[in-house]
Amino acid sequence: MRKHIPLVLLAMIAISLLLVGCVGGGTLPLPNPNPPIETDPEKVFDGSPTHLSLEFERSPIGVQALTQSQEADEPEVAYVRITRKEGHHQVYSVMREIQLNSSERTFTLDSELPAQQGYETQAIVVRGSEFIEFGFIEKIDTPARNLTTTTVPMGVPTYSLTIPDQMYSGGSLTQVKIDTPNELTFARVLIGVNPWQSFNGTRGLWSANPDGINPTGWVIEGSRGGTLPEFTKPTKLYYQIAVGPRGDLFPRDEIPWPYEYEPNVEQGEELPYIWVYPYPGWIDK
Repeated sequence: MRKHIPLVLLAMIAISLLLVGCVGGGTLPLPNPNPPIETDPEKVFDGSPTHLSLEFERSPIGVQALTQSQEADEPEVAYVRITRKEGHHQVYSVMREIQLNSSERTFTLDSELPAQQGYETQAIVVRGSEFIEFGFIEKIDTPARNLTTTTVPMGVPTYSLTIPDQMYSGGSLTQVKIDTPNELTFARVLIGVNPWQSFNGTRGLWSANPDGINPTGWVIEGSRGGTLPEFTKPTKLYYQIAVGPRGDLFPRDEIPWPYEYEPNVEQGEELPYIWVYPYPGWIDK
């Protein structure tokens, strides 16, 4: 007696043959639901073109300073440098200039660069000759065939100042010390016996305190300074802080060196001062 195989069973057998790849003597490749992840550094960071997107977050204090600036008609510009070193040698360096909209709290830079490890980015924001903000990120890796995104927080220039409450005739100016918390910026203290009101920086300092045999003005960076002259009566010693970016953070041959001044005498702010007395224990008779 001939047995009949149900059609449903025949269909199940056919599907089973397809699943094991045995259809007409051939094979049917199936997609791998978990493809292997490339882990070979030479293939992930092979120097082929890849993409990096940097988003810079503005500082609220920096944005506020821009709106109060007297140079409101000057363009607001960011300079962004991307670098990479192998050992102590810099093997990649690109600078980009970005025209900014002062009403926006962020700005973005998209770049195509070789797929490598250990990129760094530094950025500054200037308006005219004003140094407004800076930011940096270290150790950015950009694998091949990828879009790497990184956020760079921006901050205002800062410094630490040590200055005595009072000084004495002939005293050393090494008592005055100034420094910045990072290697991207530097700071100076401008000191003068005569106050300056028309211009910031050394232009104002030297116009009010001409340099000569008996100087009345000094510029201190770090803890290096001179010696005060002899005073026969109490004298005010005025000072101003200047913070600037390092020289490779902007195109020096295209724009003047930008500074953040505190106080800003060109905006009507008054210089602070300390008293210099003829000698300790001086009593004005």
